Amino acid sequence: MSTPSASNDHPPPGYRWRRRGRRSKRNESTEITEEAQRDEIAQNLAALSEIQVREVMTPRIDVEMLRAPVSAADVAQEVRASGHNCYPVVLGDLDDVVGLLFVKDLFRAGRGDFLEVGASLSTVEISKRVRPALLLPESIDVLEALGEMRANRRSVALVLDEHGGVTGILSLKDLLEPLVGDLTDELADEEEPQIAQIDETRWLCDGQITLDDLANTIGLELPEGEYVTLGGFLLDRFEKIPEKNEEVTFENWMFRIHKMEKRRIDEVVIGRELPIIEESSPDDHEVSE
Repeated sequence: MSTPSASNDHPPPGYRWRRRGRRSKRNESTEITEEAQRDEIAQNLAALSEIQVREVMTPRIDVEMLRAPVSAADVAQEVRASGHNCYPVVLGDLDDVVGLLFVKDLFRAGRGDFLEVGASLSTVEISKRVRPALLLPESIDVLEALGEMRANRRSVALVLDEHGGVTGILSLKDLLEPLVGDLTDELADEEEPQIAQIDETRWLCDGQITLDDLANTIGLELPEGEYVTLGGFLLDRFEKIPEKNEEVTFENWMFRIHKMEKRRIDEVVIGRELPIIEESSPDDHEVSE
């Protein structure tokens, strides 16, 4: 005797049970994975008290700095060279530090209110944007440093040795990586990913900046799609994982990959083509009688 086929409303016997069984196993596997991750983080957290900040900081020899008085051209050149968003400002060397300069502090937020780094700011105006630096001894552990930075609402600090000399610079990224592993995002900037203007027609942009922020900052309107960031737009445009220095265009805009972080687009140089103004001939000005 043949078995009657099941209708769409009534699947065959055992169907729901098999689905529940697979879902149960999948949920059990997820719970085991999450529990293992929690255990790992708990172990790492306990170990943070045994790690001193000198072990995770960026050492003095690798610190990029700006020497006062800082000009707008100095900032633009350093951003092009290193791509960081925070720099110590010093009088002579790192032991004579004035404070910290965040690149985002050189801009005012809002559409049409973007300051051109290449020309708009004087050295006096830049000096007013330098923030006092949080100073931490290199002997404290990572947990203590996290507490100090949280209490002082800072994301970057300078590290001192027992004689008061600066031995390095420390960011939240440095402190958190021993806890959760490698972080691809630089956390020195305290707000959303920023843009640094290179010259009149070029900008260095974080790949994680949202399309809305990009439009509000430089007026670049990109088409909507299954992405919310500049990096997502470019992955869609390239239709592959791009390599450094690869370029793609959209309308009168050029996008060049400046830095990749594994498979993630980290930094992008955006260039705008200026309209060509044709010179009018004398015949254009003749008035017919």
